[in-house]
Amino acid sequence: MKLSILFLFVSFISFSQGPDTLQFYFATDEYDSFTMSNEDKARLNNLYKETRILAILGHCDYRGSEDYNLNLSRQRMEHVRRHLKNNGFDVSKSSNEALGESEANSSGLTLAKCRRVDVLFIEPAIEEEEIKEIEELPPPPEPAQPKTGLSKTAIQQFLEDETAEELELDLSLLFVNVSTRVLEESRPEMFRLLEIMQNNPSLNATFHGHVCCQPHPELSEGRARAVALFLREYGISEDRLSYMGHSNNQPKVWPEVTDEDRKQNRRVVVVFTKSDG
Repeated sequence: MKLSILFLFVSFISFSQGPDTLQFYFATDEYDSFTMSNEDKARLNNLYKETRILAILGHCDYRGSEDYNLNLSRQRMEHVRRHLKNNGFDVSKSSNEALGESEANSSGLTLAKCRRVDVLFIEPAIEEEEIKEIEELPPPPEPAQPKTGLSKTAIQQFLEDETAEELELDLSLLFVNVSTRVLEESRPEMFRLLEIMQNNPSLNATFHGHVCCQPHPELSEGRARAVALFLREYGISEDRLSYMGHSNNQPKVWPEVTDEDRKQNRRVVVVFTKSDG
């Protein structure tokens, strides 16, 4: 007997996107050096309330004492966190850090760019999907094969080889230009990485971020941090994760002649190690 077909449109929220970052800059006026502008508040309020806030990171320039700058970066971080909470965002699981002037002397950024707060987040994709009631469900598609060396076989061989100390893999984790957001084509690789970390609890991972074109240590580290925070959001212990940035010092493709060359250099590389014992 042929079944009738039922058409429904269902709105749903998913979080298949990679992390992104909003940056908010602060003035130098000593009486108002940790308050966001109304324009910045509006930028935050434009996010969906279901947005996952992964981290709120406060920064400061190097003027003043180290203790003063650490406290000022904390005030900036707490100001942004409080604004998010008061406007209905869930910040209960966010990583909140006051970094003081830790980047100011090594990042190559201007003083104005150092006086900021970074908000790392995953914004939901709200979609409408047409659901049909049909006689027979089609078979699931074959899983796509990784385009790189991120394979279960390579991981298993590494874990079983008692002499192997590290396994370095150049992932297909590529990023939007001047952003910590992964390209659409790289999102499946994020979840392959998550699956490997979930299934192999003895694995640790260090993420190495890279940029194209010109020096940008902060952005390269931000990309590596974004991958680590993505895994933490899905339950991977932060004790198993670390990250660092290499600016544009280790390009995969050189010279950068085409847009594709530059795209390949906006990447994150992972180095796996094994837990002691």
